[in-house]
Amino acid sequence: MTAVEDRAREVTHVDGTEEGVQLDFQSLPDAVTEHLRRSIVNGLFEAGRRLPETEIAQMFDVSRATIRQALQRLEAERLVEVRPRRGAFVMRLSSQEAADLCEARGLLECHAAAAAVQALSEADLAEMRRLAREMAGALERGDVARLVELDLTFHRAIAACTPNRRVFDLWQELDPQLGALMCRGVELRGMTPRQVVARHLEVVEALAGRDPDEVQRVLSRHYVNPWPVEEAEA
Repeated sequence: MTAVEDRAREVTHVDGTEEGVQLDFQSLPDAVTEHLRRSIVNGLFEAGRRLPETEIAQMFDVSRATIRQALQRLEAERLVEVRPRRGAFVMRLSSQEAADLCEARGLLECHAAAAAVQALSEADLAEMRRLAREMAGALERGDVARLVELDLTFHRAIAACTPNRRVFDLWQELDPQLGALMCRGVELRGMTPRQVVARHLEVVEALAGRDPDEVQRVLSRHYVNPWPVEEAEA
């Protein structure tokens, strides 16, 4: 197992559809939160969609109190917005908010660049090249959710190299929002598989050059307006 694979966080899958969801977790609130999170990140629950407590409780066959707890967690992750007397809605980012999110993620990842050029082996870089090619395959199949998961694994290999655990924790906390942004952004931008591979191979080759300053420059370009979004409704 390469360091890239070792650093990559396991993604828990939940089977089911909106008509009925089968949960395989020890903690019911954790199960509901994870399923809702993945539904938002993967674009199944689109931006601006209302999330009625009663309807979702019936979907999972759980109490409204459990749903309320899950929605509170997602609100803390800025995936859900709870509006007084109106309920919970999937968060809709403005273009400025999306740009701020990408800039913050890029700054945190650039912080890890110096450590990454030393820590990542040739085998790790080869694995990152494989991930880039697999991203192209996912896009060709129209599997945007898989593309997002691969992209997060790719970038986590860099961020996890930082010796500052707090920096990595902050980087990782942005995963859900960035995943949802990417899912919508790829569809809006219409990127080709060739472009996806080229963008990520540029990062790998900069790492292979073992120059932290060059890696920071490439990462900064990578995160500048990469996933455009529709403007929020007034």
